[in-house]
Amino acid sequence: MENLDYFTRHVRTPYELDEILKPKQYRDGGGIDNVSISDLEEKLNSCFIKLEDWLKDELIKFIKDHLVYARNETTHLKKSIKALNKSIKKLEKEHPILDINNHNDFEIFNKISNKKHQVIEEEFIIDYYFEQKKIIKDWAKEKRKELIKINKTKRKEADKRLDEMFDRLSPENDGENFNYNNLKEKETIVYPFYCEIGALFAQGFITIEKKGFNNDYKFKGESFSDISKLSIHIKKEILKTEKAVRQYVNDTLQDAGQKNFYNSKTMMNKIAVYCNERNIETTTDFQNIYTKLNNLH
Repeated sequence: MENLDYFTRHVRTPYELDEILKPKQYRDGGGIDNVSISDLEEKLNSCFIKLEDWLKDELIKFIKDHLVYARNETTHLKKSIKALNKSIKKLEKEHPILDINNHNDFEIFNKISNKKHQVIEEEFIIDYYFEQKKIIKDWAKEKRKELIKINKTKRKEADKRLDEMFDRLSPENDGENFNYNNLKEKETIVYPFYCEIGALFAQGFITIEKKGFNNDYKFKGESFSDISKLSIHIKKEILKTEKAVRQYVNDTLQDAGQKNFYNSKTMMNKIAVYCNERNIETTTDFQNIYTKLNNLH
């Protein structure tokens, strides 16, 4: 909700995205008072290029959500047009001849004319959404690829800086045992998403306890019957993300698998720096696992 409100305040409203994407008013001739299809891509690009990467991602999601809205709106309009045409035919059948000089006939004439005009307006909107669909669908696909490429480049640069940092902090370089508390160096780094999950483990929030033949999975003391329910809670309620969470939680709690934090020096190093940079207090158990892992490799 917080990201949605921020997006609305800083992107959706100032860049008038609703005005760009959704036709709301009509000209006397039945046209749509909206950005022309030919200018739509230019308007979106102008917005996209000015945003930070995470807001660019939010913009792409917003555009995809609009496609769903447009599809639903088109379905609704088609039903509306069908009902309007049925009503027009009924009125014309009931009143085959109208005298506009007669007050009652004039009212019926206006009623039929208004319904026909509404049909024209709604058909314009359907045509607009049809033309719009391909443009913004292709735009979103292109920008998603562009953003993935940007993030990959930043991730490689961040990994390189992290590797250099740990080379400087390693036992081979300083002649001392590796100490978690030596991680004082701070850099502006784009951290992998899993660091957010790892930080929850580091603080002791995610745990597993044996209860007879069953396991009790917990987040800050709240019990869950299985890892799936625990992971959904972390994903939806804590991290509020659509990214994958379960595999990291499962592998780490089960102490098995490729996404087990406690068996990966690379992931644990990054989680440690992530926590240190944000002044996140970690448990003694986590620090011991971290130190032991570095001594083993």
